Amino acid sequence: MREIGGFSLIEMAIVMFILSSLIGILFLTSVNFYRSQNLDSFVQDFSIQLNKARSYAIYRNTEYGIKIFDGEYYIFEGQSYLSRNSAKDEKFVIPSSIKIVGSITEFVFERRTGYLKDYDQVEFIIVFGDKTKKIQINHLGLTNYIQ
Repeated sequence: MREIGGFSLIEMAIVMFILSSLIGILFLTSVNFYRSQNLDSFVQDFSIQLNKARSYAIYRNTEYGIKIFDGEYYIFEGQSYLSRNSAKDEKFVIPSSIKIVGSITEFVFERRTGYLKDYDQVEFIIVFGDKTKKIQINHLGLTNYIQ
């Protein structure tokens, strides 16, 4: 009589366990990469807008600022958000998965110099899930982001 070859139930279970473990690791790595990419992308975009507001203050010879709300932020022209020229507002949406944490929600760049008005430094922590990045704006109005 001939024996029929094949795999035992235990061998199949071991293979399934190894494959599911590898798929799980790949999934977690993908989620982590996705969060890092989204956070990096937002931090770069936000930094560009901060530098844009500073450039406006220098080259347009008038004060420009940033005002941060939940879910959105604005570049505005004027000494404060309340006394701004609302026709010049530029609105930007903050994705619902990202939070900007900081004690200062409004700051202004001085005309001609681009220096921060009223502050020596402004600092934000950008949060996406369990990932964070820090953005600092020094008294000269220069932006730096830290891992």
